[in-house]
Order: sequence, then structure tokens, then C-alpha cells
Amino acid sequence: MRYFCRLFFSIIFLVVAAHSAKCQTTCNAFTKDTIVVCPKDTPNYALTPNVSSLGTVTSYLWSTGATSQTITIRNKGRYWVRITTSSGVCTDTLVIGVWGEGNKGNNQWYFGNTGLNFSNNPPSVISGSSMNAPAGSAAISDPTGHILFYTDGNNIKNSSNSPMSGGTNIGGNPNNPQSSLVIPSISENNLYYTFAITSSNQLQYSKVDLSQNGGAGQVTSTTPVASPVSPEMAGVSDGGNGFWVATESGNNLVAYHVTSSGVSTTPVTSASGTTGQGSYLKFSDNGQKAAQIVGNSIIVYNFDKQSGTFTVADTINNVKNPYASEFSSDG
Repeated sequence: MRYFCRLFFSIIFLVVAAHSAKCQTTCNAFTKDTIVVCPKDTPNYALTPNVSSLGTVTSYLWSTGATSQTITIRNKGRYWVRITTSSGVCTDTLVIGVWGEGNKGNNQWYFGNTGLNFSNNPPSVISGSSMNAPAGSAAISDPTGHILFYTDGNNIKNSSNSPMSGGTNIGGNPNNPQSSLVIPSISENNLYYTFAITSSNQLQYSKVDLSQNGGAGQVTSTTPVASPVSPEMAGVSDGGNGFWVATESGNNLVAYHVTSSGVSTTPVTSASGTTGQGSYLKFSDNGQKAAQIVGNSIIVYNFDKQSGTFTVADTINNVKNPYASEFSSDG
């Protein structure tokens, strides 16, 4: 699961974050979705939202914790501002990029009561984690490598290692090898979807809003998607501006599309290569292949990222007690 988390998050942060303005009042505070600056400009780059059309502004809250109208950007990353006005509240977001620098959204892994920080070379041990994950876990950082939150599928912890508001006992089974995964919202950069499979074999997702509680975040809803499903789950970019979340239901592989409209609960259904129940599902880095462990066999699929369909490509039999699978970097 640790390998899955790292590679999966390396995929999802290739997506350019989108502009968001869902709120009680219209809030187009930033005229661009993404700004790329030169490295010499990052220590003093001033970011100021445009509030000329919002009426009387009573307060600001930034993802950095600042409460002023203007903040100084010192690192690349995803920044959001929550603006309270006399007529309501709105949130808008922006990505600051730096020429020649990649992102670090997958750099921190949390598992058990510890973790690894790959922002350092060699990786350093993370101390202070309050999650005792018996099996699978997922963690997500911002592009600068700072942890946003992590989960075992049943409990979500924020960047301060404290239980996130609304994120305790949300129903996921932490004993599943693939207990959880995190997908960023396409339309609103302060929102994330955490997927989990419950002990009763129900696929569900919870919506996390990091603009709540002073930036500590809050789980605002948990939505059932499908039941029964097998205890396996994988995610991959669709090659555009969305993602697929896949599992097995009956003798079919089912893929749910996450787009700017949210999570579609109507799956794309493909016949699986077995009549048995799978235990682990993994996409290749390029999203063109998938591997499923079923008993002592590994079924390899071709995956169409545009349509979300699987087709059987090969079956590897007589594998002794396989637990997880992995692809090489070239797929």
C-alpha cells in the first residue's frame, strides 16, 4: 500500500488545479488558475485577491493561516482564500508554480505510528503520527511537500496529527490492504475526496474541505457509492482533467469517474478475467495497464483511460500467496 500511495499521488499531482468559485456569492478573486514565477521572485511574490465586485469584506482566511488581504508567497503550491462578505462566504483558489521545480505532493507517507518524508535525501522518519494503521493508508501533501492530511479509511488526521472534524469513524475498514485513497477535486482546490471500503463491503467517499476550521479541515459529507464490492481499490488519472476509481463488484470491474462535476456514482462496467474475488488492484504509472490479484493468480488488463474500460491482456498463474503487485516505471 505504501508503494501504491506514492505512485498514485505522483500521478494525481500532474493535474493542473482548476479555478473554483462555488460559494454563497460569486467569487472570482483570481483571474488565472495558475501562475508560474521565476525562482528569484518567490521570496517576495505578493498575492492579493480581487474583491472589487464582492461588496463589503469582513474577513479573510488563507490556506497559510493568514487573515490579511495580501499574503507574500515564499513557496510554490496550491493556495486558497476564504472571503467573508456582508452577503455571504466564498472560496477561490490558485496554483503558484516555479520554473524548473516539480511538485512534492507524494513526498510524505504515513503508516502505522510513523512514516517517511521523501523531501529529504535520504528519506527521514516522520515522528508524531497518531495513526495506527494495521494495513492500508493514504496521505496527501501540497506541492511543496507539506502534509495536508492522512487516513486509514476510517479516521482522518489533519496536518497537526489531530482528528479532523467529522473525520472519526467514517466507516472505512482499516484492515483492507487498500483501505483508502485520496482524489483532489477538479473544480475546487480546497476540496478532496477520500475513498474507502467498509467492513460490509460498501464503497464510499467522504468530502474533505480544507478551508474549514481555520485550515485544519472538515469532513462535510460521506456518500455511499456501491455495494457489495471486493476489498480492493485503485485510482488513476484519466489523462485529462479527471480520475478513475476502480474496484470489483460481482464478476465485473467497475470504474467511477471523478470530474469537475464531482464523483459519478454510475460506473463503467467491464467483465473481469475471473469468477473469484480479487484482493488487490493496481494501475501502472502511465494508466495503460492494471493488475489484479485473485487467489494465486495475477490478471493483467489493458485499461482505456478515456472510456474507463478494462480488457484482459494476460494471466499469470501459480503465484505462491501473492499479496500486492507493482509495475515498473515504464509500465
